[in-house]
Amino acid sequence: MREKLFRIAVFIGIAGLLPLLLIMFRRDAPPPEVHIKKTKQQIIRDFVFSQEKNNQTEWKLKAPEAKFIDNHIILINPILIVNTKNPVTITAKKAIYYKQENRATFEKVKLKGQDFYAEIPKGRFDGKRQIFHSNSNCHVKFLNGYTIEGKNCTINFKTGKVIISKTVKTVIKPSEEK
Repeated sequence: MREKLFRIAVFIGIAGLLPLLLIMFRRDAPPPEVHIKKTKQQIIRDFVFSQEKNNQTEWKLKAPEAKFIDNHIILINPILIVNTKNPVTITAKKAIYYKQENRATFEKVKLKGQDFYAEIPKGRFDGKRQIFHSNSNCHVKFLNGYTIEGKNCTINFKTGKVIISKTVKTVIKPSEEK
């Protein structure tokens, strides 16, 4: 009887180990690796960002569409309004705003102030110093009839100064043409 019980116990033990052995020695190929593209992109409609100092808005950046990618924001058809003594509006086809550096680069730029209008292919805005600078050609028309063209254009919004430092050409209309 003991021998019979021993045989039954061995048979049950082998039968219990059999599924485990089958799973361990199974030769199926591992599942294929799935590659999922990881991105940190977010699209915002009607984007508005502003910088305030002493409870007053220094400048406001708006765009109908903004794409947040890592540490910068790509803006389509942005409008930047700089609130100084004489407010200035900057429009462009495209801009990239770097939030950590508080600066933006613009393409196909148009600047409009109280007494001037400027067109510049590319430029950058420094939000801390409120200065717009471009190494490319710039064309500035003033309300008083003066026109200035050249390269390396710097516009300081706090002081209202426009400085063009290379290949400067100025046209001043005589007083009777104004």
